[in-house]
Amino acid sequence: MKILYAFTIALLLTTTANAQKYIPQIKQGSVLSYQAHANALGQSLPFTLTILNADSTLTMQWLLAGYGTGKFVIAASAIQSANKIGFKQPEPDEITKLKDNETLVTVSKTVFKDLTEKKSFTLNGRNFTVTQDNTDFKINDKVADVFYAVDDKGKTKLWILNTRLSH
Repeated sequence: MKILYAFTIALLLTTTANAQKYIPQIKQGSVLSYQAHANALGQSLPFTLTILNADSTLTMQWLLAGYGTGKFVIAASAIQSANKIGFKQPEPDEITKLKDNETLVTVSKTVFKDLTEKKSFTLNGRNFTVTQDNTDFKINDKVADVFYAVDDKGKTKLWILNTRLSH
C-alpha cells in the first residue's frame, strides 16, 4: 500500500509539473524575434524588437533585415489604456512615436484586465472573446501560457501571452 501511495504522489507531482506552462519574463533587454512578411518583396524577413526602456514609456529598438533599424516609443497613457494595436511603418534611423491610444506587440493594462477578468475585450473596434484553444503555442520549444481570443466574426484570432512587462 505504501508503494502505491508513493507512486500516486509521484504521479500527481509529475502531472502538476507537466501542466505548468512557460511564462517568459519580458523586461528591459528582452529581444522579441518575428518573421515580417513584406508584401512589396513577396517574402518574409527577420524582424526583431529589443526592449530598451520599460519605465513610464516603452521604448523598443527595431531591426528589419535589409531595411534598417530605429525605435518605437509607446506613451505611458497608451500602456495604461490604449484600445488599439497600431503599426506605422517605421523609417530607418528614426523614432516612431505611436498614438496615445495605440500599443505595439502588447495590449494595454485596461485591455489585459478585461481579458483576464471578463474574458472579453475590445481592440481596434472589434469585440473579442477569450476561448479555449487546443493547439499548443510554443516559445523556444516550450508550451507558453497564452490567452486565445477570437473576434465576433471569427476572422481575427489573437494569442496573448499571460505575462506583464517587468521594469
